Amino acid sequence: MSDLNDVQITATGWWKASEYEVVGGTHIVPSEGSSPVPYEPFEDHGEFWGGKTRQGEAPPPYAELDQIDRANPWEVVEWCNRHGLLGILPHQTIEANFCPWWKEKSIPTGGGVGQSILSSSATTGAVPAQIQYRQNYGSDEVDFDFSSRTWDYELRPLTEEEVEDIRAKGWEKGVYRTLELPSVRKLNVWSGTIEGDNLVSGYARFFPRVDGVTDWEVRQNWGGWFPEEQKPRSLLGPDEEAELRNELEQNSYPLPFSPEFLQQYGEPIHLFKHYADILLQSVKIFEGVRSARSQEEVRERFSYNGDRETLLLPSQMAGLRPAHPSAGLVSDEEATHGFRWSRRWRIPSLYAGLHKMILDDFAFKGASAKYCKKCDKMFVTDNPRQKYCTGKCRHAFHQAKWRASLKV
Repeated sequence: MSDLNDVQITATGWWKASEYEVVGGTHIVPSEGSSPVPYEPFEDHGEFWGGKTRQGEAPPPYAELDQIDRANPWEVVEWCNRHGLLGILPHQTIEANFCPWWKEKSIPTGGGVGQSILSSSATTGAVPAQIQYRQNYGSDEVDFDFSSRTWDYELRPLTEEEVEDIRAKGWEKGVYRTLELPSVRKLNVWSGTIEGDNLVSGYARFFPRVDGVTDWEVRQNWGGWFPEEQKPRSLLGPDEEAELRNELEQNSYPLPFSPEFLQQYGEPIHLFKHYADILLQSVKIFEGVRSARSQEEVRERFSYNGDRETLLLPSQMAGLRPAHPSAGLVSDEEATHGFRWSRRWRIPSLYAGLHKMILDDFAFKGASAKYCKKCDKMFVTDNPRQKYCTGKCRHAFHQAKWRASLKV
């Protein structure tokens, strides 16, 4: 089993668990005892153009996604075993404020703060502390000290009244962070807007092995995009749901791409289907445009309110969390020095990566740089199967291969 700390999700590519399973009838999650596996979704993507594949080639992941019953958890599990989860949480999360706690700390006592430090006089008490996550900035554990304070000695979550009291009196000394109620700010991938959410529905729901998460998920509206008869039934009443939500809000949860995250992160089946449906809308729009006879027909069939820019709406929204190109060295026995440069992609989620694939296949079908298998020189081509810079190199490579076979 690989060490979780060996998985560099923040580098390039994506990750998947070695095996997935269904939990509670509500979530797809890594199986107990499975290990995370880093991989490159784009490694073979150069072979695909226009969403079509040649005989003997596997279809791109988004095409496979279009071929399965996305409301059937077992078919989704098989797809995830090959490609991993979509990465809905890291894709949409802009920031998250976890429940503040009273944290034990050595507190200076005496006169002023400076005198307290000099006299080394201290007692043990508790100060409010909070984990805060910001996209692109990682996470901070923020301790809040006060110049005038009443200490709490019970290590427990802060109540909403305590949080509001601290904020109202301006007791925080932190310059860049303030004490917040548990909350999430996230991207709406359909509208492209940033919206607020509570910690449970915006974050906790993606960790189904936490007690109560699957019970809470069953109670939620799964929307018209999921067959109602396939939704598990809830045994909770409204009062029990409110109590459970309060308990879940006070838990701590793994931060994106931490070792714990790679083991515990799962996606609700209905959200997986919803996001996959949005993703595949791009494919349907591109295919429809390709079959249209005029731009007027395109606008009539696909635009909303006459705004043709919304034709690419799903991909444009995913573009708010774009994939970025990078370069890496890979082994290649056929290259002159035994290695070559290879393009890699930094992606915030597999969801964003699949949008990038769709755009490549349908919108950006053009020339790309490659390295000749014979002379290792770079050449540019719009043929995804071209491997040699010239016909001369192609002939020389196969001649050398034929001669080598005669010596065996």
